Amino acid sequence: MPTLTLLLAGGGAVVIFGFVVWVAQQFLGGVLTFLGEYSARAALTGQRRGIGRRDLKRYAHAVLARDTRQPLGFLANVTVDLDAVYVPLRRSGSDGGDIYHEIREELRTVVLGGAGAGKSMLLRHSLVRWARDPRAHRRVPVLVDLHLYNDADRTLHGLVVDAFARRDVKERRARRFVDGMVENGRLSLFLDGLDEVVTSRRDALVNEIIALAERHPGCQVIVTCRDAVYENALAKAFEHVVEVAEFDEASIRRFLRLWFSQGPSRPGTTAADGAVRAQVDQLMADLRANPRILALARNPLMLTMIATLEADDPGTGPSISRSRAEFYWTVVDHMLRRDSQANRPSGLTRYKRHHKWPALADIAMFAQGAPAGTVDRRGIPEEAALRVVGTLLRRQGRDPREHSEPMLEEIVVRSELLRRVNEDTLIFPHLTLQEYLAAERLGGDPDRLLRHYRANPHRWRESVKLWCGAGRDCTRVVNDLFAGGDDDRLLALECLAEAHEVDGIVANAIIDHFVKLLGFGAAEERRIVAALGTVASDPGPTGKRTLDLVTRLATAQPGDAGRAAALHTLARTYLPSALATLTAMPDDDAARAALTEIGEAAIPALEEQALRGSLAAVDDLATIGTPSAAQALARLCYDAERPAVAAALRIAGLIQSPDIEEHLQRSAPLPPAGVAVLDWVWSPFSTRGDRRLAPLMGRVAALIDSTYVGPRRDRVVDARLALSAVVSAAERISAKPPEQAIHRRLALTSTWMANELGVTIARTPGLADVVRVMERAARDPSDGYELIEARLARQLDLTVRDYLLIAQLSRPLRAAAFDELVNHHRAITRAAWRLATTEGRPPVRLRQFANAVTGVVSTGLMVGTVRSVAMCFDHWTWGPAWLLGWPTTIALFAGMAVLIIDDHLVRSRRIGEALAIALALPAGAGVGVLALATFSGWIGWFATAVLAGLTCIVALVLQIRVDRREREHDNPLRRLLALDGRYTALRTSVIARQN
Repeated sequence: MPTLTLLLAGGGAVVIFGFVVWVAQQFLGGVLTFLGEYSARAALTGQRRGIGRRDLKRYAHAVLARDTRQPLGFLANVTVDLDAVYVPLRRSGSDGGDIYHEIREELRTVVLGGAGAGKSMLLRHSLVRWARDPRAHRRVPVLVDLHLYNDADRTLHGLVVDAFARRDVKERRARRFVDGMVENGRLSLFLDGLDEVVTSRRDALVNEIIALAERHPGCQVIVTCRDAVYENALAKAFEHVVEVAEFDEASIRRFLRLWFSQGPSRPGTTAADGAVRAQVDQLMADLRANPRILALARNPLMLTMIATLEADDPGTGPSISRSRAEFYWTVVDHMLRRDSQANRPSGLTRYKRHHKWPALADIAMFAQGAPAGTVDRRGIPEEAALRVVGTLLRRQGRDPREHSEPMLEEIVVRSELLRRVNEDTLIFPHLTLQEYLAAERLGGDPDRLLRHYRANPHRWRESVKLWCGAGRDCTRVVNDLFAGGDDDRLLALECLAEAHEVDGIVANAIIDHFVKLLGFGAAEERRIVAALGTVASDPGPTGKRTLDLVTRLATAQPGDAGRAAALHTLARTYLPSALATLTAMPDDDAARAALTEIGEAAIPALEEQALRGSLAAVDDLATIGTPSAAQALARLCYDAERPAVAAALRIAGLIQSPDIEEHLQRSAPLPPAGVAVLDWVWSPFSTRGDRRLAPLMGRVAALIDSTYVGPRRDRVVDARLALSAVVSAAERISAKPPEQAIHRRLALTSTWMANELGVTIARTPGLADVVRVMERAARDPSDGYELIEARLARQLDLTVRDYLLIAQLSRPLRAAAFDELVNHHRAITRAAWRLATTEGRPPVRLRQFANAVTGVVSTGLMVGTVRSVAMCFDHWTWGPAWLLGWPTTIALFAGMAVLIIDDHLVRSRRIGEALAIALALPAGAGVGVLALATFSGWIGWFATAVLAGLTCIVALVLQIRVDRREREHDNPLRRLLALDGRYTALRTSVIARQN
């Protein structure tokens, strides 16, 4: 038996040699990885030169602190989380396209919309999304409030610097940062509110914007403006113009659910689902009962105010009356009286409502620019507001020195109808409130109203409309406007839509004029259609006559001029008679397009048409897109034959909406007995006891699986269903692994794309090389990605259906999915899919225990290793050295050498694997025999056999358990779902991608 010194020396030599081998392998492979990661980080931070990481982090934190919670109404002390209540907008137009995609794809965009259409929130929401994950974008956005340009000494560059400075970046560093980022094209400039810039300063600002756009073509610039004000002033540099669409019923319902769920009247609270659902259903019923109220609710600002009033004063009955003016009167009256209505202590308010109301109206007049020698403005100097209040108090016989400051402070603090934006400037919560109060101030003076309008049409346009909607005879104003130019005539029609009382002869002349313009390409046809629809919905004589004219034109022969516009006008009335007219034309594309604008009222008729086999009706139900429409589509999945697959594809997209998912979870039809379902598809997302949604989604998956084709590329499918196609594809690949030698076309495409993108791949690329190129191409805006993806799908032998479903995912997610299919397809199973939504904690304790047991086995094997080396030098012999000592030692040292050269010198993976097996077998056998022989000499053969057997069995069982738990933790499908959460958030951002 050898001495203890020999055992320790030999064991130490083996351990040291093994450590050197391990370090060499790690160093050779790891240095390049480190250098690659370091260079990537350096390149990314280099693009942001001019501002440090700390400043960028501070800026992002300040954005979250300053911009996340917003007073989305008129209650300054009641804020809501922007992410929690934000409803994505749509582009105006027949297809209601993705406004975010359209803006992202352009570097110069003008965003138009009416007052309160959501233009500002579109930008602010993208800013907040950026701040939550700045590394997801290579551009840095900055939001600039353009009304600040009204001060004579302001410049656009200074406003951009100030925007950073107000968000915790020191001014000196912000100035250097802006200069560098603009020069390098790394800035996204959000310029909000061109219409809020005074007329005398607007031309100068426009020139600065155009100059900046021309000097720095790589920067993204987005400008928002009211549609009625914009006159193509930026057309020289901004050819891309998008218009924000009104909310449809699905968007209204979604907003109300989010709003009431957040409990805006009780900040920080969350209402119960059942109570929220009942409140939303009641308010939606009230809105549909009055088409004029529903038309108002399609504006996000008006809907926010409706929701705020509803939350403050719940109960049956609509919260507003028939016009915007009456609604704003309700808002102002509510805000001025709410302390007394809420039974708050009387000492909180000192001044009566009818004293504060005229003070607000006079301040609004000043802000609109009415007094001689002043200019129109958004911000109101507090000194000027105090002078206005003082003048009013003198007229009332009260001392301004005693009452001016307390009254203004009460309006700001208690009524919240004015807000401080800095130490000495006030603004109204929204410009339309200012415009309404100015109109109220001129209530009995139409001549003065018209003078202000003639002097500044853009500034006073909304005030004129609100003045006409305030319950007075506005014949004179409307007639005077109709006698003017085209813009004035359109304003006359819009005033008619708001007005309570207009002479019938004047009203008929206006209606006749604009009905004749339908279909002749009028520049403002969308506004004409909206106004005519509002007039036609009125039950009075003018409304009935207008409805008759529009109906006759809508039911004319297809192809007649104005017919399509008349159909949309009819839909904008939201009347039962209009619904009957439109549903009587199921085969007319123009009538179908108009029918979807009516919303939920059209669902029964469309479902009946779909049951008769109309695929177009299925599409129309999906276009309406409300929970009730989704429920109708769910019934079609079970009841219909021909339209069932089409309905399934539409539900596959609609299920992305949380409202629809929650509704179907509760109200989807129960599955009939014997109907085909794929129950595994929705298993990761189903809840215990789910008897409705999970079977429905299994039915949807089965219907899609029953076809040879998948969804069209322009149809959006929920990523959860699209990712289930990755599971199906992996099953096919595992059953028939793809050839490692790739097709010639795929090789050529990969090599070409790699050269274009600067990616290094092998001269003869393999599947791993193709995936690397795809992952880089996914971040590039070029079309080469689609080509390489299609050819890889063919190489992997994906079905058309699976490929088209996977193609519904975002580019980065698709590239990641193909990476998993190529490298980990055996780990992508239905069992892994079921666990994709579980937390999957790593088995730390179990791994430590398994490592300890494995260490015991390794210690025994090390004894055998030492003995094999010793036998080569005629020490510690057990049998002839040429039989066990030399073969075992040679195999051991050769195997260690292979560990070093395998990844770097052995090009063929199969050769490397074969060589490793050839060396492992004799080495393992020799070491094992020598270890057993050694221990048997110490403790006997029986004890050695029992101890070795038990130890090996325990080690094997533990290792199997550890491997299974680690596979569950390292679930490729869980990684893909996590990626989807990130890229879904980016879909509602307008920040352009960086080349």
